[in-house]
Amino acid sequence: MPALFNLRNLVAAAVVMTLTVYLVPQHVLSPVVSDALIALQLLAELLVIVISALIAITAWHSLPAELGFARAGAERHVNHILLTGFSLVFIMHAAYLYGFVDEKTLDPSRKTTVFLFYARVFEIMVYAALTFAIKLRAQRKTLLLAGLSFAVVLMSLTQPYTAASQVPSADSVFVHVVAGYMVALLYCVLAYLLFSQATTTLLQHDRARQLAYTCVFSGLSLLCLQSHQTDSDLGELASHVFTIIAYTLLARLTVVFTFDQYAQNLKQIQQQNQTELNTLIQALPLSIARLDHSLRYRYVNTTHEKVMGFHLNDTIGKHVDEILPHEIRETARMHLTNALEGKHGNFNYSIEKVDSKMAYRHVQVVPEPDDHNEGGVLMIILDTSDQELMQQKVRQFVRELTELNAALDAHAIVAFTDRNGIITKVNDKFCEISKFSRGELIGRTHKIINSGVHPTAFFKDLWQTISSGQVWNGEICNRAKDGSLYWVHTTIVPFLGPDNKPLQYVAICADITERKLAEERANYLALHDVLTGLANRRLMHERLEITMANCQRMAVYGALIMLDLDKFKQINDTYGHASGDELLKQVAKRLQRSVRGNDTAARLGGDEFVIIISDTGAGFDEAKETTSQFCARMKNILNQAYEIDEHVFKVTASMGFVLFNGNQVSVDHLFERGDAALYEAKNKGKDRYVFSEV
Repeated sequence: MPALFNLRNLVAAAVVMTLTVYLVPQHVLSPVVSDALIALQLLAELLVIVISALIAITAWHSLPAELGFARAGAERHVNHILLTGFSLVFIMHAAYLYGFVDEKTLDPSRKTTVFLFYARVFEIMVYAALTFAIKLRAQRKTLLLAGLSFAVVLMSLTQPYTAASQVPSADSVFVHVVAGYMVALLYCVLAYLLFSQATTTLLQHDRARQLAYTCVFSGLSLLCLQSHQTDSDLGELASHVFTIIAYTLLARLTVVFTFDQYAQNLKQIQQQNQTELNTLIQALPLSIARLDHSLRYRYVNTTHEKVMGFHLNDTIGKHVDEILPHEIRETARMHLTNALEGKHGNFNYSIEKVDSKMAYRHVQVVPEPDDHNEGGVLMIILDTSDQELMQQKVRQFVRELTELNAALDAHAIVAFTDRNGIITKVNDKFCEISKFSRGELIGRTHKIINSGVHPTAFFKDLWQTISSGQVWNGEICNRAKDGSLYWVHTTIVPFLGPDNKPLQYVAICADITERKLAEERANYLALHDVLTGLANRRLMHERLEITMANCQRMAVYGALIMLDLDKFKQINDTYGHASGDELLKQVAKRLQRSVRGNDTAARLGGDEFVIIISDTGAGFDEAKETTSQFCARMKNILNQAYEIDEHVFKVTASMGFVLFNGNQVSVDHLFERGDAALYEAKNKGKDRYVFSEV
């Protein structure tokens, strides 16, 4: 600032102005009083009000907490003091201006000048609070409300003494003048304390000096006001001028103080962010390095030191070729050179560690201009060993799963369904065995291949098992599209969701049709005669026991008929065993066609046969008659000629039968009595039937 306009010269000029106001006689100043002077006073007072409001508003908006600034204690207290004090100063000047305009008079003895005195008192209180480091600990809203309330109360108490009808007494005028000089003296004392740094203030040294100059001009303003309170308005105009200078200095101090607070807090936030960023970068599991335009290290984080095995002091300033593993230098140099030209790049590499384990890494290079607008590169290295090992395991798992799926498709019948049993996927084996196409199966349920062999309870139990999350195993008979039946051994596995309820089911089946047919054939052979297909001795015994129990329950008679072909041995010996076997087969067919569905025809061996009749009547005589009639009919049927290999045979049969109506006798006993009756028929000339009592 030019020397002409520094604060010391300004203070000197103000002192000269004050002395002029005091020393110039009244008759010299009287012509100055005019309408222009009144306009200047009004303009000056308006400017004072605007500046005091600016100070209060600036203090209110200084570093609000909602912006996230952390204010120091001294800064907060300075803002609170300026907000509270200059809110009162603003109101007092506004009250004075209102009285000034309302009176429309040049009378220097008007009563509203008391508000100017109040304003000076509040000013001195603000300066004293800043000088002696007085702290206001309340919230800013509370302080503002308290200041406004105090101003209202003070104006209410002062109003009776500012009425136009009230004429101030000489004593009151004298007290007012003396009080003004005392306040001016206090300004001087505060200015001295601030200049000499005799107290601990809330302001730094340079700002304390600015506040001292503010006190000087405020004191001069009050002296000018007091000196001409009853003579001329020129002193009041000079008072306004000094007040404007003082408030301008204070407003400048407040604004600069506020911006300094912003700058300090922004600097603190920047430092804090930088510290947090450095901490974050150091803690990242990424290797980060910054290279200059010559590919020399400017910065590395801790992870980069660990990855490369070089300490920070051994890395900074070194060329990348001196640090990077020789296996990747050529590749890295190519990508780094491209990055210097503004191109992004990345590459992967692997290296064998000291412990013979492989390490896998991914490198990302990013163009980065440095502080001198020269090219630089940001190199980021990510250790991907864990991910690579996991991917290798995943690839191995997928390969094994693919092989397993191929093997499963080649040897098993597989179907997937949703939770409702709707088919969503089938393999080729399923289509092959069911004779349905994939399109015909998907979207349908397994009812499409239901054979009807199993009862409803079978499938109900199956669904209860798998819907509860359990695996079901069993054998199911299905019907193919062409109507043929096939058997599968099935395992149904439910896939459960987070709620432990099935999301879908997979059915893995094996074709057991041939095994089931073999089992059925084995079971058939175990119970039937191989040559004739009739029941064998084992099945005949079981059927006889069942028939005896049924007859007892139903209170009816059953019959056991023993049958033997006459002269069969002669035919067998003469025409051979093939003809004999064929004869036995034709006899068996005639027997099978002659018995009812619940009766049994069996072959004991050779040319011996047995017929079991389940119901021959409720009475003994009726049963005997019914059985006799059956034997006679069978005799006629069996006596008919047989054509075998262009030969015609005439064969007769001998029969013996017994009756039973319960389990009173054993099966063996019945056979003994039946054999006895058959033997008797043979002895009596054959070709006949004989009844025997049990």
